[in-house]
Amino acid sequence: MRRTGVTLLVVVLLVVSGCSALDGSSEAASGTTVSESVVFPAGGVVGEPAVVQVPLTNTGDAAGTYNATLTADGETVATESVTLEAGESTTVSLAHTFEETGEHTLSVGDQSQSVSVYETPLAFIGNTTDAGSRHSEMTIRVDMTVESENSTVDSRVRLTESTDENLTAGTSYTESTQTLVIDGATYSNQTSQEWTVGGTTYSKTVTAGGEPTYSRRPVRNDTDDEMTPDTANISQYFGTAHTEDAYVYQIEAENASQTTALWTMFGADDAGGTLSPESITDITMDVRFDRQTGRALSASVRVSGENGDEVSAFDAEFELRFSDYGEPVSVEVPEDVRDQAEQ
Repeated sequence: MRRTGVTLLVVVLLVVSGCSALDGSSEAASGTTVSESVVFPAGGVVGEPAVVQVPLTNTGDAAGTYNATLTADGETVATESVTLEAGESTTVSLAHTFEETGEHTLSVGDQSQSVSVYETPLAFIGNTTDAGSRHSEMTIRVDMTVESENSTVDSRVRLTESTDENLTAGTSYTESTQTLVIDGATYSNQTSQEWTVGGTTYSKTVTAGGEPTYSRRPVRNDTDDEMTPDTANISQYFGTAHTEDAYVYQIEAENASQTTALWTMFGADDAGGTLSPESITDITMDVRFDRQTGRALSASVRVSGENGDEVSAFDAEFELRFSDYGEPVSVEVPEDVRDQAEQ
């Protein structure tokens, strides 16, 4: 299921368009100053509004009015006046829509940045540079009913996972908890920790009431061609529901033929035949990208079905959220974990 969601993140691509500039000029009394910083968009898309955000703080001792001016390639495209009391802060957002692709210069006072503008959102996201580090939270929920000649068994699987990654160094640290409940009784409840450093993943797993176990393995290659769906075919199912903050791409199967086609592209092989394409009754997906950076914010997948080869009914949901693109993450394998895993 996780590979399905991650693959979907790579499939949907879109782009934010951006250009602007701010000249902060104070009309306040002497001694009043303004502290300004500018957040430029990472790229742009023709026909899509680009937003430059300017956080302002009046660091003086009197009220002041500040004129914000946005410029694209030296041409004024928008202005806004802001009055701040002494010590007050606010953020000015100024938007501009590009009409041509290529390189454009954005300027805010004495700050400038070159922005690449693309024809489509797909091109923008495809050329987005990852932050040095990121944090992600994943949850998986699976409810299913298994029927045999003499009994009906209901089971639930819950998995939560938190990961910090240093994308530059190729390192990560993951904590996860997994619970299996069958007919109200907990049969498996385990917590795991994983450290990935130098191309090797070290693991520590503790089951309920059990001693910890350790292992190590080479980093798995998730770029296997068998796990890469046909993006051209998938794109025909996407709808959009963009917001001011995010580009939102959605899939919702409209009929049995579409559910079968989508499950064949995303899930049939992973399920090992347990959930055949014909058993799927509903698939919905939602993928979101930040309009400013082009980076993935979240992905969710929900699948339900009945009359499968090994289960009579099931409902599963996957959700993955990204945040905290910021300070570099340092990952080191604890000495005792490394020693135990290498025995």
